[in-house]
Amino acid sequence: MAFAAGRDIELQAALAGPLTIDGDRDALAEALRNLIGNAVHFTAPATVVEIAVEKADTVVIEVRDRGPGLPDKSVGDLFAPFVSSRASGSGHAGLGLAIVAAAARRHGGRAEAVPRPGGGAVFRLVLPLP
Repeated sequence: MAFAAGRDIELQAALAGPLTIDGDRDALAEALRNLIGNAVHFTAPATVVEIAVEKADTVVIEVRDRGPGLPDKSVGDLFAPFVSSRASGSGHAGLGLAIVAAAARRHGGRAEAVPRPGGGAVFRLVLPLP
């Protein structure tokens, strides 16, 4: 997906050994596809989408882009169904981030979005450890 769109993916994961999360593999994979797909879509060609994985008390997966950043509306609204930063009629139903948030909640976690210093956005999927 990223290669076809002319973007690179950089994975940052300083983990000592495998990382295991109890849950629905398909739901979590769909959540990650949505986050990465949004980052690839909103960031400029020839840029890097960064994916960072950290493990402490929780597992934090961050998807960082250098796109236009977050809209002025409440960031929490981004995770509501049928909310899109695109104009109506753009072909974007506003379900991708709602799916991310639902998958996070289903696994006892949460989804977050914050502006990225220097421009762009950071989307986080925070999940409890088994």
